[in-house]
Amino acid sequence: MSLEEKNAETIKAQKLHLQKQAMQINKVNDIEHASADDLYELLSNKNRDYVFKLKKQLADQGKQTEEQVAILIDKLLPEIVVAQKKGVTAVNYYGKSPIEKAYELLHPVEKPKETSFTMLVLDNILLYLTCFLGMFGLIQMFSNQKNNSQNMGIITIMSVGIIFGILMAYYNRMLAMDKKDRPAVWKLIAYGIVMLVGVYVWIAIVSVVPIFRPINIVLPAVVNVSMGVIAFVLRMYLKKKYNIIDPLRAKQLSKYNK
Repeated sequence: MSLEEKNAETIKAQKLHLQKQAMQINKVNDIEHASADDLYELLSNKNRDYVFKLKKQLADQGKQTEEQVAILIDKLLPEIVVAQKKGVTAVNYYGKSPIEKAYELLHPVEKPKETSFTMLVLDNILLYLTCFLGMFGLIQMFSNQKNNSQNMGIITIMSVGIIFGILMAYYNRMLAMDKKDRPAVWKLIAYGIVMLVGVYVWIAIVSVVPIFRPINIVLPAVVNVSMGVIAFVLRMYLKKKYNIIDPLRAKQLSKYNK
């Protein structure tokens, strides 16, 4: 037997050995810890074609070296194989063509940073102040009768906006929790009812207790609307500067960027 034939036999034997090892990889845990060579042997023809085209796109789009391409591909192989065992091809699993997947790998989307609770409270307070000041100001503008009820006094509006801002920040954070950590639905409903009742009680106290009357004045409509606009502009400025993201929205973005 010639040297070339011996080498061919050796290569064939190594390939068969790799295939045999790869066929023994069945469990997800085994797949995650298997070598890239073993995983590649498990790929179906469609998935091999996908990986081949993806490698080409990574090299073309990002001018990646073979080593850089291999690192990116090796990270994907376990999940491709797991999906394949469930009857899902790579193109269906990612929902992207090799061109689109290559672009995604070369331009990863940065996951949003978690917004501090203090900034969430401030964002919510400004939101409710915008709504309440603007709403009461417009009611005053379009009302035929002059309304001097202290239910629409500045202390009432400001304090309710602040209370709602703080409580809703807590409430939204609870809603954004994972199911296992989130309170039961009946508890969330109960919290919501308690919050509303508490706010109405506070409005009654501010409107009735004599100590609040001298300072709880009803401002002109144009002043209320102007303050509402200022609260809105300030909220937009802070939202952009500190990248404030609502907990529920942040959770959705995290799922999307996984």
